[in-house]
Amino acid sequence: GVVYWSIGNEPDLYDGRPNVDYDTEIFNREWRAMAEAMLAVDDEIVLLGPELHGTYTSNFATNPKDAAGRDWMTEFLLANGDLVDVVTYHRYPFPVSQDGVNATIPDLRDDTLEWTATVRYLRALIHETTGRDLPIAVTEAGSHYNRAIGGEATPDSFYNAIWWGDVLGRLINEGVFMVNQWVFTATGSQGSLGMIATSGVRPIYYVYQMYAHFGTQRVYAASGVGEVTIYAAVTEEGSLTLMVINLSDGEQRVPL
Repeated sequence: GVVYWSIGNEPDLYDGRPNVDYDTEIFNREWRAMAEAMLAVDDEIVLLGPELHGTYTSNFATNPKDAAGRDWMTEFLLANGDLVDVVTYHRYPFPVSQDGVNATIPDLRDDTLEWTATVRYLRALIHETTGRDLPIAVTEAGSHYNRAIGGEATPDSFYNAIWWGDVLGRLINEGVFMVNQWVFTATGSQGSLGMIATSGVRPIYYVYQMYAHFGTQRVYAASGVGEVTIYAAVTEEGSLTLMVINLSDGEQRVPL
């Protein structure tokens, strides 16, 4: 009874591993063969792809390319845009390089706009390459991909929760089909990844508890105040729900 299926994970990272030569042509060919075989067994499954790794953004120049310089997302959509049901990518903005430092609070604050820009960029690319308007999903998401812990803006921090509350609101506003937190729980060598640690829940856990009360019908909302965002929705019972997020360091007074 499993409905959602992705074929492979972060294929743009395969090339360069020991005894592996891999590019967009190989992936697109293999993905299609597997997809057609799976649909022949169950034509009601929902196929997700291409599951690109966490550096995907709105910047074409820096998005993953294969050894021949071909853009992974563009080539996938050209080859398999007729079969894929939900277009997917992962995003972990920090650290910005493998040996880079962990994010600061200003880093996280400045990053929120990119989540909106990436979805809009990808939506336009999908329409341009496939002629379709396909759903978009962020199937892995977090602030850091490394084992960061104990910093002012690492995944275990209070500000990380503030940041994620805003990012999640942005993705909801953009009509993203699915967002997957990476991960549910992690300990030890995994640093502060996850909502739950052995010592208890982390601040990001409460973001989901709060959004559980969010309505199902989006409503336009804006604060008009820099670094304060408001997301609104109406519940099925007709109640108006608001998420008001202050990304700044100080108290803000905002008219509703």
